[in-house]
Amino acid sequence: MSLNDLLLELDRLTRAEKLHVIQHLAHELESEERVTAQVGESKLGKQYDVWSPQDAGGAVATLHRLLQEHDQDNHDD
Repeated sequence: MSLNDLLLELDRLTRAEKLHVIQHLAHELESEERVTAQVGESKLGKQYDVWSPQDAGGAVATLHRLLQEHDQDNHDD
């Protein structure tokens, strides 16, 4: 059933039936949120390695040297 078909069927429901559908969907969403929160909580407290340029002295020196060479090449022209 497509979304449009579902919406047409919902339009045909009585007010009480529509409220029941809303209540059902709200409970479904609440359950999904609870599962999502539990998955998020299971990742709390874990440590992950993150790269930082702070310890990349060799890369900094290489970049600095390349920039100096680039500047010298541009000044020689």
